[in-house]
Amino acid sequence: MGRELLPIELVWDACDDRTGVAHASEIALSAMTDGEDALLPRDVVSHVHSCDVCMMKLGESALAMRGVSHAVQSVKPWLPASVVTPMPISSRPEKKRPVPFAAMVVAMVVATAGAVPTVLGLPQRLAQLALTLMHTAPIVSRSGMQVFQTGLGGAGLTAMFGCATLLLCAGVAVTRFLPRPAAS
Repeated sequence: MGRELLPIELVWDACDDRTGVAHASEIALSAMTDGEDALLPRDVVSHVHSCDVCMMKLGESALAMRGVSHAVQSVKPWLPASVVTPMPISSRPEKKRPVPFAAMVVAMVVATAGAVPTVLGLPQRLAQLALTLMHTAPIVSRSGMQVFQTGLGGAGLTAMFGCATLLLCAGVAVTRFLPRPAAS
């Protein structure tokens, strides 16, 4: 699975008025300092390696990062032992949590109370469904028999062609207007 690249507007600074050359942004240089070159477009990485100004900024960023690393290392002796050397996961004591029976009972009561109106109206809904099926079944069956006996003919073929064209046009419209992901 590929990673997404940073947007172009974040990795380039504005053009220099004197030279007319755009340089890598602080975000791009920070990503390179952290070793995250895969987040950057190839043209930014190649520019940084070929541009003296950007290379100097990258060196300054790396030195600043090294200074932060040394500052953290110098504080290490005063940190508690649990912070400096965390326990491996396998040696940590397991805490058994109690099962929240009260919360489960309350959730069941609320769910039951919410379902009561639907359950009480179920017989009426089933009767409505049966009545609707009794009225529509003969109509649907007669229409189906007529289609099977006479076929669709020229008008049916035209209707199918029109529907297929409409679906194809809708698919093209959707794919044209959806935003596209950045190329990796």
